[in-house]
Amino acid sequence: MAIRILTEQEIQSISLFIDGDISPHQLLDVLGKVPIDTPSLLLLLLESAVSTSSPRKAELAFCMLRFYSEKKAFAKPAVPLLLQLLLLKNHWWHEDIIGAFRYMKDERTVDAVYTFISNPSPDSYPHTPIICRKAAWALANVGNENAYQKLNALVAHSNPTIAAYALKRIQAWGKEQGRKSHHFLP
Repeated sequence: MAIRILTEQEIQSISLFIDGDISPHQLLDVLGKVPIDTPSLLLLLLESAVSTSSPRKAELAFCMLRFYSEKKAFAKPAVPLLLQLLLLKNHWWHEDIIGAFRYMKDERTVDAVYTFISNPSPDSYPHTPIICRKAAWALANVGNENAYQKLNALVAHSNPTIAAYALKRIQAWGKEQGRKSHHFLP
C-alpha cells in the first residue's frame, strides 16, 4: 500500500478533528475515505512524517502521540514508524519517541534505543538526564533478555548519567517484573 503524503490542509483537518473542532463529515470531505479513529489518523501523520522527513509533520503527530502511546491498537503499528523517526536528525522529538517506547514495551525497540543512547554523535539529540532515564526505563520495561543485556552494557558507559540509570534499572530488575512485557530473570 502506498504511503500518503499529507497536505497542510489535511494535517490541519486531522488536528482539528482530534481536538473536536470539526465533525467526521468535515474531515472526510478533506481526506476522502479513510478510517477516522484517532490511532489511524496518528499513524497517517507518522507515515507522512517519515516519508517526507518532515519535522513539522513529526511535531504534529507527537503532540497527539503522548495520549495514545499506551494504547495497544496504536502502539503495535506505530513502532516501525517511530523507529524510523528516531533515526532522523532533523527534529527534536527523540525524547518523546523514547518516552513512548517506555509505555509501548515492545521488544522491537530494544536495539534502536540502545544504539541511540549508547552512540551519540555530535549532531544528534543531546543526551540529557531525562532522555537517559527514559531510555533506561524503555529497555527495562521490555523485560526480555536482550533488554537486560543492553542495560548491563550501558552500566559501563562513559556517560555517568547513562551508566547510573542503567545500573538502577538492573538493580531493580527482579522487583519490577510486574511492569515488564516479558519476564526474563537473570
